[in-house]
Amino acid sequence: MARKERVNKWHEDIFTGSISVIIGITVLFNGFSYLTSLFLSEEGVEGEPTKQKGLVAFFSLLEGGWWKYFVVLIFLAIGFLEIRKGMKKFQLRK
Repeated sequence: MARKERVNKWHEDIFTGSISVIIGITVLFNGFSYLTSLFLSEEGVEGEPTKQKGLVAFFSLLEGGWWKYFVVLIFLAIGFLEIRKGMKKFQLRK
């Protein structure tokens, strides 16, 4: 039996695109460095590794390099494509 893949609704496409754009803008303006300082001051570095700590460490390293602009472009492109796809679905629904 072949499993049918669920297709996103128009508002889900717009939401995921918006999240991607927000992540791109946050990386561009070094927002994750600010979040990292809050995270480390509240939680500390002790304890077992978690996915959240790994994600914070990855974005902190990303913001320090020149190639962050390439990653920002990827996030923004994916975001705008998702938003555009959601808008097309919304217009077809009308």
